Amino acid sequence: MHTRRATLGAAAAALLAAPALAQAPFPDRPLRLVVSYPPGGVTDIVGRILAEPLGQRLGQPVIVENRAGAGGNIGAQAASAAEPDGYTLLVGTAAMYGVNPLLYAKSGVDLQRDFLPLGTINDMANVLSVNPKRLDVGSVKKLVARGKKGGLVFASVGNGSSSHLCAALLQRLGGFEATHVPYRGSSPQSRRCWRPR
Repeated sequence: MHTRRATLGAAAAALLAAPALAQAPFPDRPLRLVVSYPPGGVTDIVGRILAEPLGQRLGQPVIVENRAGAGGNIGAQAASAAEPDGYTLLVGTAAMYGVNPLLYAKSGVDLQRDFLPLGTINDMANVLSVNPKRLDVGSVKKLVARGKKGGLVFASVGNGSSSHLCAALLQRLGGFEATHVPYRGSSPQSRRCWRPR
């Protein structure tokens, strides 16, 4: 496993070898952008929007590779296993940095140790929604009242995701329980929301 310290050490060694750098400009081949959620979801769309101008700026294609599952850990593991040469980037989420270390303590990946964050590329809001064909409630108050009757199911983009935690908070504050169905990302989850069992 490559640590941030080893990556920084390799970068420092590369800077000291300036004549070698003059012979091998970076990048001299396509880059890999690992997206930690499935195609068609918000994280994937953001990664694809980023890939094209990044590739134009660097003069090399940036190839998006979706590695979904385990709340982003599958993608993080794939990116962590790559050679620390700057040719593999990871599009992560706040939950991967803040929640996953608690939920997946034995995942083998420590985002704080294994990756160097380059910056924030997007801010996303969570939206509470219901399918009116499946659940006839028109407000949060009505959803809570319906939840107290029991038998509700809700979908999220994965265990420990912000959509999961927000729904858990709503249940706690509203005084009801619903069955959680985690999906592997926002694309497969998009047609599912709060509904009766």
